[in-house]
Amino acid sequence: MNINELTPEERQKLANEYFGKADWAKEDGEYDECIEYCGKCIELDPDAEIAYIYRSRYIYKRAYENNCAEDYEIALSDYLNLVRIYAAQQIEDPDLYDNYQGEMRKESAVLDAAWCYLQLGRYQECYDTLSEIWERQKPDENWKSRIASPLKFSKERAAPNGVTLQLNHAIEADFAEPLRELQ
Repeated sequence: MNINELTPEERQKLANEYFGKADWAKEDGEYDECIEYCGKCIELDPDAEIAYIYRSRYIYKRAYENNCAEDYEIALSDYLNLVRIYAAQQIEDPDLYDNYQGEMRKESAVLDAAWCYLQLGRYQECYDTLSEIWERQKPDENWKSRIASPLKFSKERAAPNGVTLQLNHAIEADFAEPLRELQ
């Protein structure tokens, strides 16, 4: 079947069917099947938010268990697509983002992308991503604790690998206290 020959309605119906299969696979603990069905759903509907959520969650878990860079890349792509979807929702429905929960979904996806960058050894991108969260959130204690760990690890891992981070000294100074608490 060529998905390009399907009408938008047929594509959406088939995407919903694949997502239903993904949901059942998830409930049965068949995470590889869930990942596969989510991929098919996303192919048909590139804005299938919940399919990205499921696939990113289980593919990140698989990547971590198997130390698989390819799976981390897929998880990273999914998290960045969630950021894209949430940014579009923010424009379409600004009231959703007037509350803490709406903004948290987007920032959580950004933070998850930072963890993928960290796992892939892309330390500067990890740091830059965390700095962007810091600038937008002006973090409370919750965000400081969520951001401090990957920031600390990205700095630690960059040093032995000879990677030089272009640190923003003002932001680094803001991170100093949470980092000291982690040591």
